[in-house]
Amino acid sequence: MLKKAFNLIDSLFKSSNFAIIFMILIGIVSIYGTIFPPKTPFDFNLYKTPFFISLLFILVINIGYCSYFRIIKVYGAIRKGKFTGKKFCSVKINILESFQKKGFKIRKIDDGYVVSKGFVRT
Repeated sequence: MLKKAFNLIDSLFKSSNFAIIFMILIGIVSIYGTIFPPKTPFDFNLYKTPFFISLLFILVINIGYCSYFRIIKVYGAIRKGKFTGKKFCSVKINILESFQKKGFKIRKIDDGYVVSKGFVRT
């Protein structure tokens, strides 16, 4: 039971759709705070409520969690030369030769080739 709950939370926080839904929810809630701002210090201020602060906190955790598992893991795989996901694109060998002529380093791995040195510009 606890493992299923953890897997559900893990899959939610890894999902970028969850972050988009949270951004839309924060935007909708912010409309109320913008249309009805507090006029005196004793009025209700939406932006200082625990509800709104917790929404922002959950969004920050979601973006950090998503970034870690998407960007840092992919960057580590690129540096090690190991790709375990889907193929990004397929290229012909003559394109790799033209990269090598321009000074790019080409390394053969199990799934294909890794081209490094910089960005490819047309």
